[in-house]
Amino acid sequence: MKFWLKIESFINKILIVISNFLSRIVLKLTPKSVKKTVAQTDIIRKKTTINFKESISKSKQFTLKSIGDVKKKSEKAKISALEKVVKAKSYDYKSITPKKVLAGVSLLFAPLFIKTQKWLSGLKPTTIVVGTAGMMAITLTGITVIKQASEIDNKMAKEVVREPSSYSDTMDSEKLAHSRSKFRHYTEMSLQLNDVNIPIYIEERKGMQTLLVDFSFRASNRYIAKYFEKIQNEYVLRDRIYKNVQPIIPSFPMEEEGKIILRNKIKRELNNVLKDLKIDGTIEEVYIQSILNG
Repeated sequence: MKFWLKIESFINKILIVISNFLSRIVLKLTPKSVKKTVAQTDIIRKKTTINFKESISKSKQFTLKSIGDVKKKSEKAKISALEKVVKAKSYDYKSITPKKVLAGVSLLFAPLFIKTQKWLSGLKPTTIVVGTAGMMAITLTGITVIKQASEIDNKMAKEVVREPSSYSDTMDSEKLAHSRSKFRHYTEMSLQLNDVNIPIYIEERKGMQTLLVDFSFRASNRYIAKYFEKIQNEYVLRDRIYKNVQPIIPSFPMEEEGKIILRNKIKRELNNVLKDLKIDGTIEEVYIQSILNG
C-alpha cells in the first residue's frame, strides 16, 4: 500500500514539474504586446470594480441625503402650516373695519383711477363736447324707440279678434276628430290567424274533411287583438270555429257568395267567444286571405 502511495506522489511531482515547465514556455512564447494587454485588462477590471463600488456607495449616500432633505422639508411645511393655523385662530377678525376695507379697495383700484384721470385730462375740450353730445343722442334715440315699440304693443293687445258668427263649442271637438285619423289603431286592433281548420263534407268519402283557411279580423278595440295574440287564447278561437261551424261543400267557399257566408259564420263564432269570455267589444270585420283543401 505504501508503495502505491509513493508512486502516486512521484507522479504528482512529475506533473507539477511538467506544468510549470509548460507555463514557462507559454510565457516565453507569448508576445510582449499580449502580455501588456492582459495586464492592462486586469488593471482596468480592478479599477472598474473599485469605481462601481464607489458609485454604489455614493448613490446610497445621495439617496439617504435626499430622504433626509425631504423629511426636513415636510417637517418645515408642517411647522409653517401649524403656525399659520395658530395665527389664523389668534387673529382678531373684529378689528376689521369698513374703513380698512375701503382703504384696501382704493389701493387696488387706484392705478386704474389714475390712468383714467390722465386719459381724460389729455382729451381736448372739443372732443369731450362731441362725445357727450353723441352719447346723449344715442340715449335719447334708444328711449324713443323703446317708447314707440311699447305703444304699438299696447295697441295690438287692445284689438279684439272677431269670432265667427256660427261658432259653437263643438267646433273644437270636430276639428280634433278630423285631425286624428280613425284608422290609426287598425293595425293594433287586427289579428291574423293562419291554417285554421274549417270542416267540410264530402259525400263520396262519407266523412268530414277540413279546409285550411287564412283569415284576419279587426276588433272594436285593441285589447281583444292583444288578448288573442297569446297561443293559449288563440287556440280557443281555433277550437270554437272547428267545432261550431257546420260542414260545408268544398267548392262552396271558392265562390264569392260562399266566401261571404263563411266570413259571416266565422265572425258570428268569434263574437260568441267574446260573449262567453265576457270580453267587452265585438269583431267588426273578418277578411279571408286564402282557402286550401286540407
